[in-house]
Amino acid sequence: GVSGGAPANLPRIDERTPHFAERSWMGYVNTKALAEREVRDATLDGLWTVILNPAGIVGPYDRTGFARLATMLKKGELPGVGAAAPQMSSAVAIANAHVAAAKKGGVPARNYNLCGKHVPTRDAVRACAAPLNMTAHVDQLRTLPPPLLHALGTAADFASLVTRSEPPITGVIAELMSNSGPPCTAALAVRELAFDDNEDIDAVLRDSVLWLLRSAPKYFE
Repeated sequence: GVSGGAPANLPRIDERTPHFAERSWMGYVNTKALAEREVRDATLDGLWTVILNPAGIVGPYDRTGFARLATMLKKGELPGVGAAAPQMSSAVAIANAHVAAAKKGGVPARNYNLCGKHVPTRDAVRACAAPLNMTAHVDQLRTLPPPLLHALGTAADFASLVTRSEPPITGVIAELMSNSGPPCTAALAVRELAFDDNEDIDAVLRDSVLWLLRSAPKYFE
């Protein structure tokens, strides 16, 4: 999110942490930071705002996020796993926090981090593999070093410009799989919005894949 690109030596990320994403090479996080700046500027003109920064959203209705791990695994396109343990949060918990923030958000331009448990990439892939009966295959996947993951993601990004098809792995996915970043705390959202930062992410990932199998089996073909 907007804290993407934060120095690895930061002890943690909270709502007071400066944004580093405006200088990030990843358009995904860079555009989030630029959009948030626009919202903050509008606050100065009297707009009442509440800003929420979710991290690692997982759950049903996901077709292109972490659910991609399952589709890549099924089609034999997952080259390996990263050593990172990104923070993941349930889409349901994040949606509930949005409703709570709209109802009782604090001061104008109040920020809330919505981040959950750290989940090692291999564990996340194993949870996604369970509904596919492919957990044994996950143990055979290599742990890929960050330079190799980034090279694969960059190559796939450029190849997609030629093939006009969605790449199996992107530079952003490679970064998420290889770099956990500093830990993020959701203590403020837990206290003021009753945000659940301790959900069973393995169960949420399994539900996500089961939903995708039922509603869009073409993604596994």
